[in-house]
Amino acid sequence: KGGVGDKAERPDEAAAARIRKSRAAQACETPLGMYTTSEGMPWVATWEVEKKGEGHYWYFLPDIDSGVKMQYRKVGDSSWSMYRSTPTRIGKWWRTPLWSRMGSEEFEQSCWVNDMIVAQGITGPAKGGVGDKAERPDEAAAARIRKSRAAQDDWPLVLRFKPTVSSKCLNLIDVADRITAARGRESCLPGGPAAYRVVQQILSDSHAQWKQPMERCIDSVSKKLEHLVNDTCRDVLGKYSKVESRVVESLHVLIAKCKRDMALRATELLERQEKAPDLLTQNDKCLSDSFQAAQQFLRGAMGCSLNLDMLDATERSRFSELAAKAGLTKDPSTWVAIGDHEDAVWTAAAAHAYYKLSLQRFCDAFPRAVDDLLLRGTVRQCREIIFKDLHVDQWTDEELRNMFEADPDVERRRREAQAKVKRLEEGFSILETS
Repeated sequence: KGGVGDKAERPDEAAAARIRKSRAAQACETPLGMYTTSEGMPWVATWEVEKKGEGHYWYFLPDIDSGVKMQYRKVGDSSWSMYRSTPTRIGKWWRTPLWSRMGSEEFEQSCWVNDMIVAQGITGPAKGGVGDKAERPDEAAAARIRKSRAAQDDWPLVLRFKPTVSSKCLNLIDVADRITAARGRESCLPGGPAAYRVVQQILSDSHAQWKQPMERCIDSVSKKLEHLVNDTCRDVLGKYSKVESRVVESLHVLIAKCKRDMALRATELLERQEKAPDLLTQNDKCLSDSFQAAQQFLRGAMGCSLNLDMLDATERSRFSELAAKAGLTKDPSTWVAIGDHEDAVWTAAAAHAYYKLSLQRFCDAFPRAVDDLLLRGTVRQCREIIFKDLHVDQWTDEELRNMFEADPDVERRRREAQAKVKRLEEGFSILETS
């Protein structure tokens, strides 16, 4: 015996909650001071002890030996700038050269491997990283994060979009200001022309942020296809260098064509469908449900709706009887009061509801287009393109021998190997007779 007491006592709920919170913190994958990019790469920021405001960014790249570049740019700019010095590899981490604006939100960092971007959108963080220049980030923790994220990314194509309209979320005051700026001489009623125009503005701002991840996805898929073509042709046609180079060239041209077709389709999906001036959907039921739920949440946060769950059964029954006697026959849980920003509530709820439908629609249509036009499109046409570009059916015997002639370097290594085998056989023969 030595517990909290006899059966009349209840165990300490606060202490149990603290233990549960502590165990959850211990099980957290990401330790304090370590972050992950949207691409799933662990990264860390460290500060120089003797140099105020200066430090380094570290990226966990355990399998990369070379070809790493670090770049930066001002948030909102389209072009990147290179560091003046080269990055440094320390253990399984790659570290940027000294950066003089540590903690700043005005600049974002990026990491490139063999001219492919593997991490971007890194800003800040506020001071509180792993420590001073003498410390190396925890490789074991970064490896656990990387393994966990890899398990989530088993699909060959993964899209991630930022959930907010911008780095600064809009509140009701911001929405109300937009409505005032867009209003002409029309009446100030909720859901009027000005509010509808503001919904369109908010959605247009959010849709504009989809363009960069969309283009990055197309580039990434096409580069992976090119690497796959290079590796496959090297494995299958490595003995015949002339045929290999011709096939690789033809397939790269095909991938570039499919990439252009995919870019046109992506622009159509984004510009003509999602950014169309009319907010069109056939899924009215889902739109209406999401709109009502958003309105109820906003009005509840403003104290403009009723929550009958706060009443017990007797009070709820009595309240309904009094309301019915006063002439209100609807379910009391649906009653709302008009707040100070009724038009802003309508606008925010409408933008939220349509954005959810739009994002779901785009996230379904865009990967399907990538699969059909870029991935399957390349596979469908590769056989025809190879035979068409190589003109295999028109080769003469001499051209056929010339194309499949062994590579001189391969032939040289074969002769050296044969000579070595012959010398070894002669040596064994001498040993057997002696």
